[in-house]
Amino acid sequence: MSNTVNVNNLKTKTGRVFIVELETGCYLSDGYGDPARTLIQASAKMFDKSWKALKALDKAMQYRDFKTPKILPIDKRGEINDDNK
Repeated sequence: MSNTVNVNNLKTKTGRVFIVELETGCYLSDGYGDPARTLIQASAKMFDKSWKALKALDKAMQYRDFKTPKILPIDKRGEINDDNK
């Protein structure tokens, strides 16, 4: 299974979306849970704005104390593209 995110389902001006990595290899997703999580990056919930991803992370942190959460920018190809590396 591919580890890239399908960004075609979310229309943005830049083509860039954001996902929330709660811990290494564990991503915020849609569904049920406290918060809903997935180990498959391609199944992560996508946000069209970084502030929306941050708001979702803040809400997730109310349920669990994640040690290394990150907001990851995803480019048009569906790959992590962090310009701040």
